[in-house]
Amino acid sequence: MDRALLDDLVCPYCNGSFKVASELETVAGRLNYALIECRCFRFPIVEGVLLLSLAKGYGGAEEELQPYVPLQVASIELLERGDVQALRTWIRRHIPLAADIVNGSAGSYLQFRLKAARKLELAKTSYLTRQGRYESIGFTGRTRLKALARQLYCRYRVPQLQARYGRDLVDFYALRSFAPRLNVLAMQLRSFPVEGRLLSLCCGQGVFENLITARSPSCNIVSIDGQFLNVLITKHYVNPNGAYICHDVQMPLPFRDKYFDGVFSSTCLPEIPTQRSLVTESIRVTRDSGWALFDSIWASGLGPRIDPLRDYRFAQNFFSNLSNYSQLFSECTPAGRDLAVSIPLAPAAYLESPGWISGKDRIEAAIQQSAEPMLSVLVTSADHIPTAQPNTKPPWSTPEKLCISPVFFVKQTSRTELALRLRPRLAELTCRPQHAPLAFEGYPATEVLRTADLKSPEFLLKAFCRGLLVLLPQAFGDEPRHVSFFL
Repeated sequence: MDRALLDDLVCPYCNGSFKVASELETVAGRLNYALIECRCFRFPIVEGVLLLSLAKGYGGAEEELQPYVPLQVASIELLERGDVQALRTWIRRHIPLAADIVNGSAGSYLQFRLKAARKLELAKTSYLTRQGRYESIGFTGRTRLKALARQLYCRYRVPQLQARYGRDLVDFYALRSFAPRLNVLAMQLRSFPVEGRLLSLCCGQGVFENLITARSPSCNIVSIDGQFLNVLITKHYVNPNGAYICHDVQMPLPFRDKYFDGVFSSTCLPEIPTQRSLVTESIRVTRDSGWALFDSIWASGLGPRIDPLRDYRFAQNFFSNLSNYSQLFSECTPAGRDLAVSIPLAPAAYLESPGWISGKDRIEAAIQQSAEPMLSVLVTSADHIPTAQPNTKPPWSTPEKLCISPVFFVKQTSRTELALRLRPRLAELTCRPQHAPLAFEGYPATEVLRTADLKSPEFLLKAFCRGLLVLLPQAFGDEPRHVSFFL
């Protein structure tokens, strides 16, 4: 945690300022283990992450893997005694997945995700079984037998399948790292300035951070998420130079007005019960000439509002349709700023245009005419809505930064050619509506790439738009994927 950022924070509960109460460990001049205080509470910094929430989040079964309130209380008590080692021991005992990241034994990102996904499936089964006692949610009555079968499947069969098929059985977070919607987002972000301060809300496991650092390694990003593991993962695998805060975004954001040049959130707005508050807070902390981008918003068509077998937040207040979102944003956008929406297209469509639509009537017409289940919303000043893409090739369009998509098996058949063969299971998963726009044409069953072409930024960009190439974190998997490896 940077001291400069700490000086700029305001307490979301009492609006007071913070000061360092106890500094126990620093790394490269940053607070790694410390206690800070305002006039209402003391908050711990653990592994560089400020634990700012004061209550359990809404993570349901995920709380079994990362019990937030016990972590915060243990951190305060042990750091007040000055015992960092005892806190690390507590984390190893009660949050072993976090300990794996902290001590460097987590392995690659895919190795960690496979382990975490299996543990979460077991926790979800137990959680839903306990909820079944209420007779309205969870595994009730005869479905408890299904729960037992599911638990046995997760405990014994899933590891066998993982060993047999490897990365064909990755989970949502891993899939999202190379899904076509991410290529769309990377192309669209080309037209956004990334200088100054950036805020990543509900950062998840670092999708935005990965795209921005590929473009500008020295960018200044503050990442916020309600889950301790998510911010640790983003810090360890994606952006070690970022600033990280564990905070419930249903509360006010801990920043003064107009603090950031850009604010980003993705696939999270419908998941937040206080949707209006998240929108208004995001706009509040954005400069007048800055941008607030809300990526991949969906309405109730992608899921039921009440799901008795969901692992958390059983009642989802999804909007009825995407037009409701344009209305919400219109109500929240203050004078002096304008609103634009994007109906996702195929990645190649963004080679020439960022694809933003402004004007109330044009926005409504675009929504009504589209079958796409998602849209993105941009709030900025009217003269800062992107209308054209930069003339230069993106900085990440290089063999050192681009990777061959994990949806393909890759084999170097000669010194001059690479053979790609589709993994049907991964292709099916990444082409589902939550991972790919309807306009995405799909992947070729096979493809031959000439190594001579892989040195051309123009060819790399076109291959990226086809989904053959993606941007992955450095430690994504064990097998080599970076294009430069094959040159």
